Amino acid sequence: MSVLSIEKTEGNIHTSLRRALVASVFMLTVLGTGSTLAQEPKGHGDVVSGIMFNDSFATVSSKLGDQCSISQTMVLSPPSLPFAANSEQFLICQNLNLHDAAIEKAAFRFADDKLVLVDLSGGAKAIFEPRLESDAMMVPFIPWQVHFPELTFLGLESDFVRLVGQDYAQSIVLWSPSILNSETGLALAEGSAAIPDIIKFGESIDVLGPQFEEQCFNTAVREIEDIWLQTNPNKQVQINCYGFGYAGFNRKIEAVFGDGQLELVWIAGQKPEEDRVRAALIKVYGQPTFVNENWEAFDGWKIALRKDVPEVLMLSDRLVPIYRELHEGTK
Repeated sequence: MSVLSIEKTEGNIHTSLRRALVASVFMLTVLGTGSTLAQEPKGHGDVVSGIMFNDSFATVSSKLGDQCSISQTMVLSPPSLPFAANSEQFLICQNLNLHDAAIEKAAFRFADDKLVLVDLSGGAKAIFEPRLESDAMMVPFIPWQVHFPELTFLGLESDFVRLVGQDYAQSIVLWSPSILNSETGLALAEGSAAIPDIIKFGESIDVLGPQFEEQCFNTAVREIEDIWLQTNPNKQVQINCYGFGYAGFNRKIEAVFGDGQLELVWIAGQKPEEDRVRAALIKVYGQPTFVNENWEAFDGWKIALRKDVPEVLMLSDRLVPIYRELHEGTK
């Protein structure tokens, strides 16, 4: 079970945030199309001066002074963010004064002692929106206005702003829950790595499609023209499910159907969490039945950890012997 330990200190906090946006390309897979949006982050001067993305927790803390009235320190153990290998921390600032403006709450989120996300609410949109030079883009599976060049995300129906460090500008951060959205704490996804109940191999897309819609932030259906399933179907269709809770985080699932029946599932991950996902798989299935440089197969290839591309693979009974022979040379 994930645990939040909390320390609370009241007093004066000096804080400022300057966003480090380097001139490199931010790529986000667009829902259901497989195409990409690529724009160069330009930055727009000091947003809040002083703190940089990738700063350590100690560095950020040392820069805090009299601009916050209350701070909270939270440690998430084990980590939730897939790009956190060992640790995840929060520094929450209440009543953040920024020269002639104020923000009710600011949450600084750290992965492996590096600042990766900043969430702000209560007066945040009024401060940040006028400073954005790029046009807002609407992405169907998140309730935000997206400004890719500035790596800034504004709530559509809430006074919420998310700032993302360039090194962590990946689509998974878009549906990571915020500590500011709950009075009781961070809402964490189910931590088990077992094959989810919704994954019923051989079931039809007509049955499973509505179930994915219920359990995901959004879904998209794609027909794959270049069929690659080893069962050699006449038609291959894929459901992309965004924000499905698995192994402690809301992820993207790709459910692949051959001739209308579920045959294969990919669940996206990140390399830093590999040891954590492996441990979760071992907890459910025991030690892997096959290991090489790129794969660790469990339960005779019904589920596997992919290491060259961080993913978890789940296979139908029809595909299990095919993958076993492909990688082990035996059925």
